[in-house]
Amino acid sequence: EVTRGGPADRAGIRPGDLLLEFDGRPLAGHQDLPILAARTPAEQVVQVKLWRGGQAHSVALRLERKPQ
Repeated sequence: EVTRGGPADRAGIRPGDLLLEFDGRPLAGHQDLPILAARTPAEQVVQVKLWRGGQAHSVALRLERKPQ
């Protein structure tokens, strides 16, 4: 899910993109992303590799603190 105006949206991630790597670490399944993101400090910029339209792309994603 990509929240409008959220970090993923601002990084250029679109609904339907297949996320392949987070900060250089391969994502084996959908459960990996929340775990890796939670272990990464807020405000850090990470590279996310994704698959869209038959091609691999890389985007810079700035993490934010999750509202309490």
